[in-house]
Amino acid sequence: SMNELIQPENEPENILRTEIHITVHNESDLSSQILATIWASDKAPATKRKYAEAIERYLETEQSVSDAAALANYAHVLPSNTARLHLRAAIKLWTEKQAKVLKGTVTPETAVSVQAALWRLESLVDAIPTKAEKGETVHVWLTKPEQKWLLRLPNRQRHKGQRDNVLLRLLLGAGLRRQEAAQLRFEQIKQLGAVPVLQIRGKGNKNRIVPIGNNLGNLLDWWKLKAGAGYVLRSVN
Repeated sequence: SMNELIQPENEPENILRTEIHITVHNESDLSSQILATIWASDKAPATKRKYAEAIERYLETEQSVSDAAALANYAHVLPSNTARLHLRAAIKLWTEKQAKVLKGTVTPETAVSVQAALWRLESLVDAIPTKAEKGETVHVWLTKPEQKWLLRLPNRQRHKGQRDNVLLRLLLGAGLRRQEAAQLRFEQIKQLGAVPVLQIRGKGNKNRIVPIGNNLGNLLDWWKLKAGAGYVLRSVN
């Protein structure tokens, strides 16, 4: 079993012996280690939640996460390719972390054992077959009249309507995702030369610069005076 192959990072002296031993003593420890790896990753919170749920559903079967055959059988009966993708990605996060630990401790004497352990780690990921997504995603864009109609909806005589107007203009004018807009803070609004920009940390925890027009920049400046520092979008009366 994998309980003879992999060990946690906090006991490097026990990593390699005649064979490679794991100091995770039971399935519960191993499962906790995998979940901890998921939550410590740089994935978006929603993605981490989906990966963790995929692992937790598998654990409900009381099968071992380190059993490639059990993973394969479970994946075979999953109802969708998306469910298999989430499970495979979750397992891959953990196996890649373990592989990095093993490679960092290899010596000439243990090279063969390490390579065997790496192959067995790969087998856990390969046990979960997935299909490549087919076709192209069809994007639906709002027409100019639709955008104008949408922007007329907030009642800008009230604080909530003013907040909603800022929200809609961020989504339409800056192309922010919902989570990016919800987490946007005023200190992320910068001036790059003569151009106002947003410093966004988005999907996959990646940073990007989003130029915005002067009209949106001026609106955000005005809203900051009304709302105060902190999150751009917040609860209002």
